[in-house]
Amino acid sequence: MADFVARATTPVVVDSVRTLAQVDALVGTIPCARLVGVVADVATRRQRFQARGDAADVFAEFDAVAESQAEIEAMAMAQQLPTVIDTSRRTPGAVLQIVLDAMGALDPGRSS
Repeated sequence: MADFVARATTPVVVDSVRTLAQVDALVGTIPCARLVGVVADVATRRQRFQARGDAADVFAEFDAVAESQAEIEAMAMAQQLPTVIDTSRRTPGAVLQIVLDAMGALDPGRSS
C-alpha cells in the first residue's frame, strides 16, 4: 500500500480507521492526509447494522457491538478529527458527496 500511496496523484480514501494508532500510521505514511470522521446516532447505526444482515459479523447483536470498548473508542476518536460528518439520515451517496467536498475544501492546491 505504501508504494500505491507514494504514487497516488489523487486523494486516497481510507475507510474504517478505528484507533488513534491507525490515525498516526496514516499521517506518518501519507503526510498530506486529511482526516474526516464519520459518525451516526445510535438509532441510525442500529438500523444499518440490522439491514446488513451479515452472518460473518463477529457479534450477533448490535448492542454487543455498540457497547464494545473498541466501538466506544472509535466513536470518540472520530469526534476528535478535524472534520466530522454526521451521516445520520443521509444516503450513502450524500455522505460520499460530503466527504469528497470536505476533501476538496481541505486541499489547499485545489482550484475552484
